[in-house]
Order: sequence, then structure tokens, then C-alpha cells
Amino acid sequence: MKTNLNAWKLAHKIYGQTEFYTLAHTIDAYTKTLFQDVLNRYSEDFRKVDSARFRTPRDISRLIFGLDPYYSGKADREIIRKPGFWQKHVHKSADYHWKCYCGSEDEKTRKEILRFEPELFCINADSHSTEETKEAARTFYEELFPQASKFELP
Repeated sequence: MKTNLNAWKLAHKIYGQTEFYTLAHTIDAYTKTLFQDVLNRYSEDFRKVDSARFRTPRDISRLIFGLDPYYSGKADREIIRKPGFWQKHVHKSADYHWKCYCGSEDEKTRKEILRFEPELFCINADSHSTEETKEAARTFYEELFPQASKFELP
């Protein structure tokens, strides 16, 4: 949390905003231009902390890449709420889907992605994953996305 506050303080110094938001895990959209703007705007601040071999309380969270564009008016903010118990476990209406989903390489994650059809999802590697789990995840991705993206390596 300290690194998030460090990021907020830097943006607050420039824009005076007092709102504090954390981003939705790693599911954040950046344009190259906005990303480069942040790197340039805070280059001296980044230079002060980039030589440490390990994380320190002085570090700056990646949150800065979302706060700065929002505070500067170059990006929109959308607050995404987790689904309630009723929607998640009892009744999922036909038009209901998740905006984003974060999970790990397990069967529960794969089932929830199929059930809730998130617009975006992030699957984290799991330290308890086995070769079978990884193979099941690979098969799942290939079935979900049968056509390779133009960004994938051949």
C-alpha cells in the first residue's frame, strides 16, 4: 500500500486531486502515448528508485500509470463492482456478464470465465499448478480462442 500512496502523492503534487483509486489488478488499458507521457513526466522520480535490486517502501506503484491520465483528463474512470452473492451463485440473468475477472490456473477460474463471459480476464500462474493444470489451461485457451491473435508469435 505504501507504493500506491507514493504514486498518489506524485500525481497529487501535480494535479491536486484527492481522489484515490487502485486499478483493477493488471487489467488496465494504456496507450503508448499516455504511458510515455507518464514516464517522461515522472522521469526524475523514477530515476530515484530504479536502482534498487529489491522492492522498497520508496518504490512507486504502477498505479501512477492510471492515476496520471485520469487526473489529467486524458482517460476515463470506471468503477467496477464485484457481483453480489445472488448474481454469482443463485441467479445469473441472461444479459449479465462480468466486466473483468482475475483468477489462477484452476478449474474454478475456467468455469467462471465460461459462465460469466468477462470482457477482460487475467489468469495468474499458480505456485501449486501441476503440469496437468497447465495443460488444462492451455487447452482451455485454445478452445476459447481458436484463431491466433495478430499479436501472437508464430
